[in-house]
Amino acid sequence: YEILDPRNIESTRQEITKCSDQNIHCFYSDYSKYRTIDGSCNNLKNPSWGKSDNCLRRVLPFDYSDKKSFPRESCTGNPLPNPRLVSNVFHKELKPKPNHLTTHFMEWGQMLAHDLSLNDIFRDYSYGTEEAIACCNQGPHYSDMCMSEPVPPNDPFYSKLGVTCINFVRTVPCKHCNSGKRVHWNRNTAYHDLSLVYGSTEEDAQKLRSGIKGNNLNFISIYLNIKSCISPEQRKSCYKTGDQRANQNPFLLTVHTYLLRHHNFICQELSIINPHWDDEKLYQEARRINIAQAQYITFGHYLPNVLGEIMQKEGIAIQPGAQFTKYDAELDASIADEYTTFAARYGHTLIPGRISEIDPKTEERDEIWLRDYYYTPFGFRYGQFDKIAKGMTVDRKMKHDVFLSDDVRNYLYRRLYLNQTSGLDLAALSIVRGRDHGIPAYTYYLNYLFNITVYTFNDLRKMLPPKSVDLLEELYESVHDVDTYSAGLAEYYVPGGFVGPTFGAVLGQQYKRVKFGDRYWFEHGNQAGSFTAEQLLEIKRTSLARILCETTRIRKIQMKPFMPPSSNNPIVPCEEIHRFDFYLWKE
Repeated sequence: YEILDPRNIESTRQEITKCSDQNIHCFYSDYSKYRTIDGSCNNLKNPSWGKSDNCLRRVLPFDYSDKKSFPRESCTGNPLPNPRLVSNVFHKELKPKPNHLTTHFMEWGQMLAHDLSLNDIFRDYSYGTEEAIACCNQGPHYSDMCMSEPVPPNDPFYSKLGVTCINFVRTVPCKHCNSGKRVHWNRNTAYHDLSLVYGSTEEDAQKLRSGIKGNNLNFISIYLNIKSCISPEQRKSCYKTGDQRANQNPFLLTVHTYLLRHHNFICQELSIINPHWDDEKLYQEARRINIAQAQYITFGHYLPNVLGEIMQKEGIAIQPGAQFTKYDAELDASIADEYTTFAARYGHTLIPGRISEIDPKTEERDEIWLRDYYYTPFGFRYGQFDKIAKGMTVDRKMKHDVFLSDDVRNYLYRRLYLNQTSGLDLAALSIVRGRDHGIPAYTYYLNYLFNITVYTFNDLRKMLPPKSVDLLEELYESVHDVDTYSAGLAEYYVPGGFVGPTFGAVLGQQYKRVKFGDRYWFEHGNQAGSFTAEQLLEIKRTSLARILCETTRIRKIQMKPFMPPSSNNPIVPCEEIHRFDFYLWKE
């Protein structure tokens, strides 16, 4: 039980804090109205808190079998169950169950998770590509860089294709820590600052700017050398954005595209009102407004559906009217390993296999399969973006449960244009990632977060449906072996939300840090970057519907695009949706 020993918890945290501390000088940062690109100097006392390229915090200490970096074993000393077997038994979707929210809602969640964190894996740069290293070349094995797993005998999918090994690659450890334990790394800033649009280093940010009227480039900077993203004809390629994952799937690239276009739209509006502003001023002011509007949508419209009552409990709901909130300089906004490794992965079960493409003008409708469109953004120049943006206002996301669609469970990142017949398994990959990161078993989190002591599988029946408990008992030798990702997805929902208490606790605590530990959070008063009361009220009138009207060819849309159109959420012409009042920014 040393994982739960308060001294061990404290020393792990101290250790990570110590090695995350970088020597940064903050000149004039306390007067600066604008946040830095890399998140440094947001906290003036601890300038590296929340900065990009830093180590992940921990809720609980690491559980490695060798106390350093080797994945944990069963309490019995045997290996843990094969992650693909757990996926087949516990996470296989039998029948898709759509629910009452749209795929715009689902994708806003992926955008948020990507904005706050990026753990990179080991890649092979030898051919000018950025492919994951080939761990299966040596067969299934564990090493510093690999956790490739054998395909279980009689696997219903891979066996038919002759696949015998799944290429799971480990994440790169945090380069600042030499404590002897494998600590993990966040390449993005911890703040909700749209780093996926603007980049997480000053160097990246400069590459993404046009230098004209504050604009970011309209995705014309294109990767030309990345095999993972180029079709055989070599004529079509991928988009460079502030985050390397943008091209991963059409939903995600759609959100990247409208957030980037929205930045440019804001620049255009501000330059009309303030023709004397130069490129830098336009860029920074547009960035500041774009981030504030995204923060408002996330905490005002997105998170309440996920967290329900936890919003009130953690005090993170948006305040009514022009009330300002107070920044807490003692709160470290850095991302917890638990957030990125299991809690933020609740969205995996929401992903549908089918994507509707609806022409905003003619309403003509096509359906495509997600499995055919990983790293395949080649149609985006030819109107595909508008069709997917429109389809996402109508398509429903899947119910939050333990089941993942085959498109992410058998075909993840499969590239059809390279004639690949299968992909990775997102459920198995997430289980591997937890073990790779030394995430303790589920029962330790129950004990630490809720003071619940578990002795047998039977004790889990208060938190999980009976069927889930029976399957976990069939898969794991001991109740203290169960992977937190799998059990956490199975928990009964928190009141008013759709995650369980364990994921909910980690998410709620993280978002509290993201809000109150950010000196530039849009609601905070008395800071160099604070808005006026009138500007704050205007930001709180932001709607995603208006943003889609400004950035796509959509001309009519429901007021709340996170919910499908209905009599309570009717489709209206864009003219009827409140237009943002930029005159409040006139100088």
